[in-house]
Amino acid sequence: MQRLRHFKKQFPSNSPRCAGFRSPLLLAFAVLALTSALGHRFYNAPRLDVGKAATQTIYAPASATVEDARATEEKRKAARKDSISVLMLDQAANQQIYQTLRQQLEQGTNLRQLAGSFPIVPTSVLSLRTQSYLRKLSENDWLTAQSLLTAVPSTRSARPKPTPGAIDPQVTAELQAYRQTSDIAAAFNLVQTIAQARFKYLTAIGSLPQPETPDAKSVYNASLFELTDADWQQTQTKVLEAAERILAQGIPVGLPESLLQNAVQIQIRSWVPKPAEPLATQLLLTSLQPNLMRDDEQTRLRAEQAAQGIQPEMVTIQQGDIIVRLGATITSEEFALLDHFKLSRRGTDWSSLIGFGVLVSGSIGVYWLVERRFHTKLRQRDRLLICLLTLTTPVLIALRVPSTNLPAVGLLISTVYGAPLGITVTGLLTVLLPIGMMLDWSHLLSSAAGGLLCGAMAGRLRSREELSLLGTAVGMLQGGLYLLFNVASGVAWYTLLG
Repeated sequence: MQRLRHFKKQFPSNSPRCAGFRSPLLLAFAVLALTSALGHRFYNAPRLDVGKAATQTIYAPASATVEDARATEEKRKAARKDSISVLMLDQAANQQIYQTLRQQLEQGTNLRQLAGSFPIVPTSVLSLRTQSYLRKLSENDWLTAQSLLTAVPSTRSARPKPTPGAIDPQVTAELQAYRQTSDIAAAFNLVQTIAQARFKYLTAIGSLPQPETPDAKSVYNASLFELTDADWQQTQTKVLEAAERILAQGIPVGLPESLLQNAVQIQIRSWVPKPAEPLATQLLLTSLQPNLMRDDEQTRLRAEQAAQGIQPEMVTIQQGDIIVRLGATITSEEFALLDHFKLSRRGTDWSSLIGFGVLVSGSIGVYWLVERRFHTKLRQRDRLLICLLTLTTPVLIALRVPSTNLPAVGLLISTVYGAPLGITVTGLLTVLLPIGMMLDWSHLLSSAAGGLLCGAMAGRLRSREELSLLGTAVGMLQGGLYLLFNVASGVAWYTLLG
């Protein structure tokens, strides 16, 4: 007892020499424990596996029909990937489109109010063509038109000779005919009405919105003022109805503009007045946006239905037939037969397991270097705790938990021992896990990203609010990456029909 007390006094439990006695034991425990837990795939590994050369010619001991599980799973994976995405209407996008379209129509109404009502006078007085023509005349030509309306009627039948710069002959004839059948007061009233309409028209033309860039195309131009009030009212109603039909059919992301333009033209054809068709087309093309979004749940269900619809790949062999010849590379079908007859020689792959142990030892060496650089006062009990915490990840995977706990590992180690150790342990586990265990890459990478984020940020947390924000960020990161890795590319093209 005296010698034992003397030894404890000479070598206390926290002395460097005592730590030196226990470090090799802890190192050996860490290497053996991690290699054993992480090297799960090497315990029941077949010696005769797909892609390996057969060491002898093997015959079937009995007749059998066996499922080629690997080929079946490959076909099911392809079916899941090739499954068409299910789309659903984005109601928020629809509301935004309707709001934009109504704003555009309201802008057109305001511009037309600046230009005044059209037609200016009843068409029994002057035709629409003449009224439109008079509004756009230059000032000099308008003076000529006024003189025709206010001139004293001539009894001569000879027509006036055309002069350079004269107004349209058809308009001239119509103005002269009106003057012949109207008194001077009516003619002056008509001149005054048209003059006011010309002023409003020029004001409205100056108020037309200009394109932001030279290549951009404005929705409205002077053609807006060529429509009658009745035509404009009908155009507004029919444009909204056409937008409703198109949006009900759906516009997918990436739809070529030419297809959308054809669909719009089909929808408005014979629905709006002929002069308003170009304007209505431009209104819809500038307002319509994709309104179809991916329905992840229905897409997953459809992909799974497509996968389950794949019939299992079956391999049939008769007793005495050759399964694989000496030196031949083993195929998936041949391995299914070998495994069925227990001829694949499953057992512990010691060479691979030892090599994996060397890789684990190297990872522990990397961890040791990081520890010496950033955390020199770590105790043996702390190292043991980190080792045990690391072992929880392969244990959970072995228990078929659908995801790893890398974010929890990174969070705990970083909170207690600092960000460098948290990032190092998480990163090394991310490298070792796919080598020693069968893992889904989407689960591994999304969980690893969350673990690295926790490892980098947990050591800086100072309040519960910051912890909750970190948890939210990790959840969003993992969910986003998982969807990114699992979303099948390609969206069905939809042709919008009338």
